[in-house]
Amino acid sequence: MVLASRYAYLAPKVFFHKGLLLRREGIMKLLGARDLDDLLFKLGETSYSPYLKEMRHPVSSRAIECAIRKSLVDTIYDLKNVTPSGPPREVMDSLLKRQAVDALKIILRAIIDGTINAIKEFYDPKAYVKTDWSSLIASMLEVEDLVRAISTISEIEPRLGKYVSQALRTYEELRDPIIFSIFLDKYVYDNLLGHLIKLKGNDKRHCNRLLGVLIDMYNIMTVIGGVYRGLPQEVLDRSIVSGYYMISRDLLESMVKSKSVLEAIEIFSRSRLSSELVRLGLRYIGPQDIPTQIMRLLRARSESIITSLPFSVGVAVATSLLKEFEVRDIALIASAIEARVKRAVIVENLIYM
Repeated sequence: MVLASRYAYLAPKVFFHKGLLLRREGIMKLLGARDLDDLLFKLGETSYSPYLKEMRHPVSSRAIECAIRKSLVDTIYDLKNVTPSGPPREVMDSLLKRQAVDALKIILRAIIDGTINAIKEFYDPKAYVKTDWSSLIASMLEVEDLVRAISTISEIEPRLGKYVSQALRTYEELRDPIIFSIFLDKYVYDNLLGHLIKLKGNDKRHCNRLLGVLIDMYNIMTVIGGVYRGLPQEVLDRSIVSGYYMISRDLLESMVKSKSVLEAIEIFSRSRLSSELVRLGLRYIGPQDIPTQIMRLLRARSESIITSLPFSVGVAVATSLLKEFEVRDIALIASAIEARVKRAVIVENLIYM
């Protein structure tokens, strides 16, 4: 009862945000949109309506995604504020920072590609005030030089700066921009792991079932992607986050040494995570299927944990992930409609299939 009382303020917030989720039926309704204007109209009938009021025409998929991501930030922030202080709240703060890091990945890539001016209109620093990194994002949007961008990050967020500085050195050697995404994600999951290991009881059990698998997914896809792009083994070794939940360290190290993507996937197939996917009918054919199926597994686990008693921080994490997957599916539908992709192809890649 003592543990449950710690989460007395969280319970009503979880029920509130759970009630706002579109679920599969809502996603399928959006999937029926004729074009982006129709999608915008359908979204206007949901809880996303307040975030779409300033949408300018003509509508683009990127504009829709950036708008609805503000809702995701607000949801995680709302849940974080009623989560007990200490490791539980630090876990939620890590999930909040993860949203800002996703924006930084896109901004850094735009700086490398020389397209920063083309994305400025989509990224409103005010949308990230609740992550405490709005000033960082605002500063980054005004930078056009990569070295200056890394310096800006280091000045404003020194700990993150260590990761991007390492990424810059590696990028100067390999000239592959994916390096920045890898090291920014590594920052997120190293940080998250540091808080996860401090949790106890149901907090730890529930979060390991969700965020532990999220860390596994980062490690697996970083290695498979790195093997595909021909990244050196030492770079992949440095990229791995040292949390192993449903794939062992030995298997990951073997994947790093793989000579091909097929070999890496074959090694992954020996993991507990792969066995769990197969057991649940979440089969994968190629590397592009793996993250989708892992997220479907996480969706199922989140829906189970969200109704678990006694309450734990895992319930807040589960609610946040369900919201994230919903936003991801809406963004996918928007980009697919814009590209005129067939409905059947979209469905294959939805988390809420």
